[in-house]
Amino acid sequence: MQLVKVSSAVSALLSCVNAAIILWEDVFFGVKSSQPIVSIIVSLLFVVSGMVIWLVGSNAGKLAAWVSPEGLTTYKQLSGSLTVIFVLCGLIMLSVIYGLATRIGQGFSIFG
Repeated sequence: MQLVKVSSAVSALLSCVNAAIILWEDVFFGVKSSQPIVSIIVSLLFVVSGMVIWLVGSNAGKLAAWVSPEGLTTYKQLSGSLTVIFVLCGLIMLSVIYGLATRIGQGFSIFG
């Protein structure tokens, strides 16, 4: 169960890092975007997705207290599936960070 909590927390953190990079580069300090509202909306989507990922992971941890011995195998399967999903979300967030860093390294705004 700890693996689910850790993987969801890391994935949520990476999602919020993506939002911070977009806001920092396109809206506040970097090469200004010609469409700042798009950058703000995309940043908000990353923050909301991070919150959802974190909430699902933390609530899955609370579910462990309610599991009966009969449902233990189902719970283990759910825990394994959630871990895989959160790791995949984390890898997607890492690839987005790489894409953002590449775009910033080229000297362009992220959106527009």
